[in-house]
Amino acid sequence: MSAVSRALWNNGPSPLDALDEDVSLLDTLNKILASDAPHARSLLMSCCQCSVWVDRLLDAVNVSGGNSVSSSLSSRVSSSRDFVMTMRRIWLSETPLSGWLEAFEAHPRIGQKKHVQERESKEQAAAAATMNEDIATQMHALNEQYYDKFGFVFLICASGVPAPTILAALKDRINNKPAVEFQNAAVEQMKITELRLHKLVVEHTSGTHRRAQARLDGVRRHLAGTSAPLHGEGSAAATPSATAAGGAVRSPITTHVLDTALGRPASNLSIVISRAPLEASSVGTAPPAASYTELGRGATNDDGRVATLLQPPLMPGHYRLRFETGAYLLSNHASALAPRGGLPFYPEVTVDFTISAAQTREHFHVPILLSPFGYSTYRGS
Repeated sequence: MSAVSRALWNNGPSPLDALDEDVSLLDTLNKILASDAPHARSLLMSCCQCSVWVDRLLDAVNVSGGNSVSSSLSSRVSSSRDFVMTMRRIWLSETPLSGWLEAFEAHPRIGQKKHVQERESKEQAAAAATMNEDIATQMHALNEQYYDKFGFVFLICASGVPAPTILAALKDRINNKPAVEFQNAAVEQMKITELRLHKLVVEHTSGTHRRAQARLDGVRRHLAGTSAPLHGEGSAAATPSATAAGGAVRSPITTHVLDTALGRPASNLSIVISRAPLEASSVGTAPPAASYTELGRGATNDDGRVATLLQPPLMPGHYRLRFETGAYLLSNHASALAPRGGLPFYPEVTVDFTISAAQTREHFHVPILLSPFGYSTYRGS
């Protein structure tokens, strides 16, 4: 992670930002941490197991020597955003590498089933629900290689992230230099910390805070992870199809199919999204077909859209949208295809595009305009 991208994340959204309108984060933290410093320390350690970071954060909000937070927190930080920035500043700029390693070591290896606590199991539920034998085998081997190279476990904010996306991230990041990967892991750790603290705050407040949770969904695509309940948070909605029905976070890549011959959206058209690493080809050339890994699939709704095609985070790479147009054209343009014996001219339409490392915080909308004998595409908004 470059200094620029790290700075962009440091100023990016947090799940804690969603709380202020419905839940006063500071008032709730007052209640949670008000008993005494040891209790406050224990609660924060449950979110991030780094003693240096916890002690410095408590010192920054003047919680020490048995004092409660209630008399000091609101005077030291003015909003949830201020509190988030204080947490991030201490973690990224004031915590030594030994502190980062202390936190990293508290995590199981991603995809591991043994010795995984209930909380980690829930956080990795989306990965578990989308895991297959091939992905598990690759992930196990790459986890070993990653640990041997860097000396700590591969860390990613896995809440709501399916196994293919995690595997793609692992394949990308294992090629990084140690200094870069230390920073990547540190950012992922803070994402996990903020999600855990959000859950802690919500659990200590009355009601369900659905509005806050809905706004959390909107910023989760920026976190690794980028909970309502979100995709994979220990709920039954741990598959892409179930998540789509239940209202998951929006895919960082979306599409829209318009049938220009009929003048209406193309509904019930199947779409598959795949990705190949950037290093699979030289600059300006297409990667070989074998380098693509399927990430997700779906079908257009009545409006011709698929909003939950891909779960965040968005990784750099070569992306391919495959529109299975043959069945749609057969069902909706039989008369136009009759002179051809009913044979669709376009059995499928494939759209390839590339996303650079500098664009992973952007949203990509890639629609197509379709007719029986023509189509076009563009990057929309």
